[in-house]
Amino acid sequence: MILFEYIENNIVELISSDVLLYENGKNPFEERIIIINHIISNAKEFIKIDNNIIISAKEIEKSGIKKMNALLLLYFI
Repeated sequence: MILFEYIENNIVELISSDVLLYENGKNPFEERIIIINHIISNAKEFIKIDNNIIISAKEIEKSGIKKMNALLLLYFI
């Protein structure tokens, strides 16, 4: 909960992505989807997946990292 307070008070910035929206959409609990969508709506930056990210993710996958984790890793590089 402290992290959410930090986001709301602009102490830290939230960055969101297509990957987070996709993962949230797979959540079986509708109430959690709504809460997470609300949190994501406060993101200061939104990163979209493009071909370069997909190509790089496929390279990372070859080392044994799962596809979604590879995509998330690329957002921090």
